[in-house]
Amino acid sequence: MGHQFEIITLDQLSDVATPEADCYILSKCNDVRGVIAARWLSHRGKHVGVDFFDDYFSQADDVRFARLRSWIAQIGEYSDFALCSTSRMAEVIGGYWPAKPIHTLNDPFEELDGPALRTTLATKLDHFNRTGEISLAWFGQGRNRNFPVGLRDVVAFGRGLGSFARAGRPVLRIMTSLDAFGVNELEALGGLGIPYRLEEWSEEAEAALLREALAVVLPVNAQAFSQAKSLNRAVTALTAGCQVLSLGHDLYAAFGPLIYRDADVLASDLSQGALRLRPDTVVDLVDLMGRHGDPAFEAARLRQFLAGVMAAPRRVPVSSAWGAPVIISGRRPSLDAQAFVKSLGGLTLASPVTVGGKGHDVDPRRDDGGSVDGLARLTPEAAEALSPEFKPFLRNNGVGQKAYPVALDVDPALTRPVTPGFAAVAVYQAKIAATAALARRLFPGSPVFVTDTDPFVLASGLAVYEAPPPRYMLVANGVTPTLQLSFLKPLAAEIASGAVSVDVLTELDIAPLLQKGRPTDRSLATVTDRITRFRPDVLVFSRYSGPHAADMLRLARRLGSATVMHMDDDLLNVPPEIGERKFRAHNHPDRTGAVRTLLDGCDLVYCSTAPLRRRFQELGVTTPMISGAIYCAAEPLRAPSPTAEKRFGYMGFDHEHDLRMVLPVIVKLLETHPDLRFELFGSIPRPDELAAFGERVSMVEPVRDYASFLQALADRRWDIGICPLAPLPFNRLKANTKWVEYTAAGAAVVASAGTVYDDCCADGAGDLATSLDDWFARLDALVRDDDLRLDRVAAAQARLVADYGPRALKAQVLDVFQMARDLADSRAAGGGRASVAAVA
Repeated sequence: MGHQFEIITLDQLSDVATPEADCYILSKCNDVRGVIAARWLSHRGKHVGVDFFDDYFSQADDVRFARLRSWIAQIGEYSDFALCSTSRMAEVIGGYWPAKPIHTLNDPFEELDGPALRTTLATKLDHFNRTGEISLAWFGQGRNRNFPVGLRDVVAFGRGLGSFARAGRPVLRIMTSLDAFGVNELEALGGLGIPYRLEEWSEEAEAALLREALAVVLPVNAQAFSQAKSLNRAVTALTAGCQVLSLGHDLYAAFGPLIYRDADVLASDLSQGALRLRPDTVVDLVDLMGRHGDPAFEAARLRQFLAGVMAAPRRVPVSSAWGAPVIISGRRPSLDAQAFVKSLGGLTLASPVTVGGKGHDVDPRRDDGGSVDGLARLTPEAAEALSPEFKPFLRNNGVGQKAYPVALDVDPALTRPVTPGFAAVAVYQAKIAATAALARRLFPGSPVFVTDTDPFVLASGLAVYEAPPPRYMLVANGVTPTLQLSFLKPLAAEIASGAVSVDVLTELDIAPLLQKGRPTDRSLATVTDRITRFRPDVLVFSRYSGPHAADMLRLARRLGSATVMHMDDDLLNVPPEIGERKFRAHNHPDRTGAVRTLLDGCDLVYCSTAPLRRRFQELGVTTPMISGAIYCAAEPLRAPSPTAEKRFGYMGFDHEHDLRMVLPVIVKLLETHPDLRFELFGSIPRPDELAAFGERVSMVEPVRDYASFLQALADRRWDIGICPLAPLPFNRLKANTKWVEYTAAGAAVVASAGTVYDDCCADGAGDLATSLDDWFARLDALVRDDDLRLDRVAAAQARLVADYGPRALKAQVLDVFQMARDLADSRAAGGGRASVAAVA
């Protein structure tokens, strides 16, 4: 079927037209439009590559190129491969994209006619023999605003050109754009030592110059930018029948047998009529060009490379979230970038640092016409894309006006424009981040970008292209129920919409790399690579007691990541009652050592309950600590109803000792009510005492996915759930998780009194038992009295909705992350650690 290649411009991409090509290569699209285009195309399942020609990326200490280093990192998120002009350029890009395929595409010659070239070479030598004229040429970009190249190289390396005066009458023809000739350049050229002539560049003029020139002078300095340049000027000169004098850095070594490195040698060969590129060495040139510049060969190599890229599994996953793209205006936004986003069906959003700039789709700034605190002005397009959460609050400004103020709790800091100047730069990043957070609230699922052409912002290294969502990495021993109910479940909507980015690293990922359970260089390298690539804003250890705890803490400090140790048990003092195997595992010195390292070394300890926080204070932990008001959140999944056949149950994984405390009550209750059924949900084995009840006692296998578990629990249609807690110090620190889960499943709750369940069961939202007789009496009453049971569940579910909803837990988790971020920033700024009282 063949291949089709088409050159298009960015503005030809449009949300109203489906991109038809299989693969797109972005060339010199090194602004925010390139990042937007790469993400837009990647979302549509297209392979995306980036073409790199000049090295503006290896100058790690040069703030002028911070924007490009940010650009390459961000466009890399949505790119499958890279094309580079030279092997040196490929090395540079490989440092940024070590896992992506990179192809070196040599600059090809336009024409190589062997017989015609032999004639040209003979003619040029004959002209010198007849006239003694030595026509030397230099052509190219005369000035670069970032690097000393062009005419600066000509002056630096051209002083040795005087050697040609001994062989004939040399003239150096310098061809470039007229704007390269300043007073300083003209004065410096006077020191060349041979006559020179200045000529204005054009394609036609360059072709004429190469037809007439005997030799082309190509000076190259040794800076990184110059070392990565392509071979194109040597290719052009050689195939035009010119000798090449390569001075300085040996950029053109690939053509070594035909290249001159010394003006004296070229002048001597010219005098003897034995030049390196001559009619009988054209065959060598053809061979070298076949390896380094043949268009057919390069095209075949490129086709083969692209075929391999497209045949392999995509390295860039197709994004699941692509709402209307939103672009935030920095101090001086690019009108081209704004127009490009609009062409993709996107929206523009002003920020407090934006200078002027009317006509944004969303503008939270207060001006003398307009908006007030709590209102953000929206165009009809923005109103259409607005989150359903806020659409009910839209109010039309009036007939003919394109402003739809939306009642929204906007941060007052976003409504006050920042006065231009140094003050604006000082708060730039904070204001842009706050504006991005607003954009994600208004338009969940939309990628958020930033445009700014302000020279001071660019030179200060403050510019970003895409406002990335906050990145949170969760480290745990496994994808445990704790990890799911404490983080993955409350953040699920934010993860799905792209409002936050979450990665999970578990001990199971590390275990295959250990040597007899001990850390190795490979396991450390894997952990380091995983965290470094994700570069989390906050690194959260959820009950983590595995290897490399100290290594991960040190790495987080180096990366500037905040750290949180999340605890829902006293893992420094796990009792034997949970079972010998788990008792030994939890109390292994390596595990208790890892826990203590994290408790002492993290920026913040996040405890499930206030008693657990106080326990760690008693154990000498001085790290700032906070205990959440909510540990487990849920919404009612099933409403209770009167039932003829009652069933009650217990859910647990490693708390057999708690169940055994009330086992006599369970036996008595089953004996008293012949139609009553009991179920054990989880991994606790059936007690022998219950064997006599046969099928009336059921075992339900554990469900590891938390959302599926909750639904499975509701589907059991329990009438009553029991929450016994043995009187152990370990249990006094527990959270009220079972009350939340039973209540969501529509079951009435009976729990041990004097425990964490006291508050949630108060006011009729559950029963609290103080003794075995009390346990039996309360359970017996609920079995006999449907109205009592239904009242208990109704009160509990009302409390669940009011105090234990998922939105409240999500807000708590995000507040904890922000608190950790603030503590880490304070520490980095030399403020030391906050006191426990300040955050507890």
